Amino acid sequence: MQWLRRTWSGPFTAEEGISIEEIERLAQQPELDAHLKPLEMGLADLPQLQATPEGAARLKNGNPGMVMTGAEYGDEAWASYQGRAVAVGIYKGGELHPSRVFVE
Repeated sequence: MQWLRRTWSGPFTAEEGISIEEIERLAQQPELDAHLKPLEMGLADLPQLQATPEGAARLKNGNPGMVMTGAEYGDEAWASYQGRAVAVGIYKGGELHPSRVFVE
């Protein structure tokens, strides 16, 4: 094999992307923001769990937080609160145990 090219990853395709050169050209300019996709779009392959208000606060601090059920014990999932991603982690007994927390 001489080269390998990834043409898609999850919901994203290479055709939708922009080159490193274009990113460098647009760096520090507001036009670059037009190419950004919502974080939640990249999580589409995982189950989404709704966090309780208290659960969202705990998750934002890196602690396990209560979520509405919708996953099996041990599933990797992501929690949202008020439509925004809060964390990705492992669902255990009514709580999401975060491995990654998203800061606004």
